[in-house]
Amino acid sequence: MMKRELFVREHTLDCLGMKVHVIRVNDEQRGGCYRQISSLEGFINRTSERWYAYYYKSRYHLFNSQVHFKRMYKDDVKLRTVQYCNTKKLIGQKEADKLFSLPEYVFHDSVWSFFESIGYDHRNKKVSHLDKFILREVK
Repeated sequence: MMKRELFVREHTLDCLGMKVHVIRVNDEQRGGCYRQISSLEGFINRTSERWYAYYYKSRYHLFNSQVHFKRMYKDDVKLRTVQYCNTKKLIGQKEADKLFSLPEYVFHDSVWSFFESIGYDHRNKKVSHLDKFILREVK
């Protein structure tokens, strides 16, 4: 039986903090490991491409990103800790705490429960669905 832990980093519009979604995947869940991993990778790729096209690459910023999802690995947590310690030495504890706020960890039993918790319909592949999910107009 195959078991894995997948990490997804969620940045919100205020950029003051981030959530780290820890997703436990195994073969006994609906769809098995392969289907869950491919669904999650497709979700991250589609949202990243859409976010990049509208927010980062746009000459005229007509949209603000509400949320941005990225892959995360176990080594990223270690790297963040090292960066925090080095920054703390340079600029002090108080300023380092502002820059490196502690992430909120959210645990999920499957990719499907992750999608449900963030309000994403994994069956809807329309671009307009992604736009409603990750973009909003600037007023």
